[in-house]
Amino acid sequence: MEQVLFEIVDNPILVEEVTNKVARREAGAITTFIGTVRELTKGKRTLHLEYEAY
Repeated sequence: MEQVLFEIVDNPILVEEVTNKVARREAGAITTFIGTVRELTKGKRTLHLEYEAY
């Protein structure tokens, strides 16, 4: 069976769904980061984000 190693999406990432995809009995841990975007940084408005996950 071919294993899918990445996915390109333009919708919200569901943490539980991703965790279920990578969970393995032989793995000791799964680390995730969940954050929000602040409206202003040093007085400048956030216009867009670029996001990469590995």
